[in-house]
Amino acid sequence: MTYCSLICTHDSFRPSDCSRVRWLDWENDYPLARAYWPQDPPLERVDWEQNRADGFRYCAIVEQEAIAALAAVWTYSETHWEVAAVSTATASRKKGNGKAVVCFVTAHILEHGRKATLLTESTNAAMLKTAESVGFYRSAERGRAKSEAPNM
Repeated sequence: MTYCSLICTHDSFRPSDCSRVRWLDWENDYPLARAYWPQDPPLERVDWEQNRADGFRYCAIVEQEAIAALAAVWTYSETHWEVAAVSTATASRKKGNGKAVVCFVTAHILEHGRKATLLTESTNAAMLKTAESVGFYRSAERGRAKSEAPNM
């Protein structure tokens, strides 16, 4: 599998409407997350909390008490944070929902003075198109892991 590494900066960012996106609450929205992620075995609360401990924070568009689109910020570095876990429910695709969650997370990252990174399969045309529409461009630049970064 070949991956494509992208980056977005203040200069390249092209914001769009993300008013329907909100942060998921770790306590109250666990049932939404569990229902959304089709995995076997299902998402357990301990795994949900481990994601939090690993530096992930999730946002979503919630419609009719279900997640329509989801993304996360992963605070993996002092200088770069990742737009991660981007997905859109099948019935909610091609409506701008993926772009909205990517834009929301990217804006959050840039507001915190980090560069936004994104890693996706090079064959994932939909993700590449979405990322590029928000201002991501191909770049090998990646932040160092927090344990490797100098104290700031």
